[in-house]
Amino acid sequence: MKKILVSQRVDVISSYGERRDALDQRWSSLLDSLGLIGFPVPNNPPVLSKIIKEVDFDGVLLTGGETPAIYGGKAIDRDETDRALITYAIGKGLPIFGVCRGMQSILLYFGGSLKEALGHIRTKHKVFGLYSSVVNSFHSLIPHTIPMDITAIFKTEDGTVEGIRHRLMPVTGIMWHPEREPVPSERDLQLIRKSFLLE
Repeated sequence: MKKILVSQRVDVISSYGERRDALDQRWSSLLDSLGLIGFPVPNNPPVLSKIIKEVDFDGVLLTGGETPAIYGGKAIDRDETDRALITYAIGKGLPIFGVCRGMQSILLYFGGSLKEALGHIRTKHKVFGLYSSVVNSFHSLIPHTIPMDITAIFKTEDGTVEGIRHRLMPVTGIMWHPEREPVPSERDLQLIRKSFLLE
């Protein structure tokens, strides 16, 4: 089975005075069904650098989570971790798959920008591109500018970019959450398989 690094969101539990790295438990089941072993990484770049020096990995999954700091988020350590994971994967030629915040991190890394979304939080809508589907939507930011090396692979009816792929590198991102569906879409699972070079 392929081993992939998995980013985590930052949850701030004020009543306990804690900052917690957190990952939806549904990710472990979804990855296992695809033949992938996910290794959640801490939002601590110095510790992450030690991990990637000691173990060889086969890819990176950037999961959902909080807003990037430059757009008002309060977890700059998450921003730094995502950048470190992308840099590591690119340096090794490894595939990257980003979901929601993960896709935003990819766009920002390559020089794109985001803007506020209207009507995209806790809803469903159609996307068109590599395939057509009704997907969930939980994000407050959407792509604004797309870098030259990035191409859109999914859009909504109003032209909002909901999926991206790098033109030269194995880097893919989507704005919806396959792991949050009671039964993940087979087409979404196939997209993840292909992104991690499983087929």
